[in-house]
Amino acid sequence: MAITKSDFNNNPYLGVYCICSESLLIVPPAFEERKANEMKEILQVETLFGTISGATVLGSLAVLNSRGMVISDSVSPPKDLPEEIAVGHVATRFNALGNLVVANDVAALCSPLLEKEALKIIGDTLEVKVEIGTIAGLSTVGSCAVATSKGVLTHPRVTEREQEMLEELFDVEVATSTANFGTPYVGACVVANSKGAAAGEKSTGIELGRIEDGLGL
Repeated sequence: MAITKSDFNNNPYLGVYCICSESLLIVPPAFEERKANEMKEILQVETLFGTISGATVLGSLAVLNSRGMVISDSVSPPKDLPEEIAVGHVATRFNALGNLVVANDVAALCSPLLEKEALKIIGDTLEVKVEIGTIAGLSTVGSCAVATSKGVLTHPRVTEREQEMLEELFDVEVATSTANFGTPYVGACVVANSKGAAAGEKSTGIELGRIEDGLGL
């Protein structure tokens, strides 16, 4: 299987605490090494233990793809971030950019809450096309979805119009699922790339199958 289950200090919301791209997984310093290694093998990436200005909620604070990381201008990126990863600082009243943007190496869907200037920085830093939209009528699109080059997994209540927009933007199929035994906010529960995925420890076998299928793993 190209999917595993894990948690951080018994918290199954992996997408809140961890973040990954096609080549890099970033986890908090206190993340259990054995679990980090399991995720590293599934995702086929290098692992970096770090924080964002001392905070461990990496997935909530940052947006990451193969070319860049975007964070609020009020925080600093993890130390020892690879030089090839550009860092874009967004002047915004929202610190938790990871909750407001879902991105891969092709595109980024941004919350309507974000300022116009922020959208340009996100697009330029990640080198992707950018659109504004919601998922399931919610503005916290980063919490509601996971996007890779093989698929987009979303909140089960995504509308037909939103799904069509996502498929056109990311140029992949969109599937729905829950994680962690019924949580619809899959972006807060799952970290993934085109090679594998890690879901929260409370995720059921049925959910793991849906996540794996939805992300084309």
